[in-house]
Amino acid sequence: MGLRRPIDGRKDRLVRVPDRGISVSNRRKRYQEVADVIRDRIARGEWQPRSQIPSQVEMAKEFGVSGSTVSDAIAHLRERRYVWTLPHKGSYARPAEHWREEPS
Repeated sequence: MGLRRPIDGRKDRLVRVPDRGISVSNRRKRYQEVADVIRDRIARGEWQPRSQIPSQVEMAKEFGVSGSTVSDAIAHLRERRYVWTLPHKGSYARPAEHWREEPS
């Protein structure tokens, strides 16, 4: 269980949130951990190619991280062509033939 500020914005208390398996190691940043989970779900076929993945808000709640952390993870995956994003529509899983490990 971790602690974080509640979504309602009250700063006078912290709420307990379940551990979602996203941990911060001393060598990796949190957005990289989130990106790895998203990438693994796409690679395993949990999210089919060309299908919309959950919103950043939904993933932030699921992983117990901030929306900007999920946004950074999505940007990281976009550079590697695992996803593409349409403004105001969401992000979508790309087919495997488009993936690359290093951005060009």
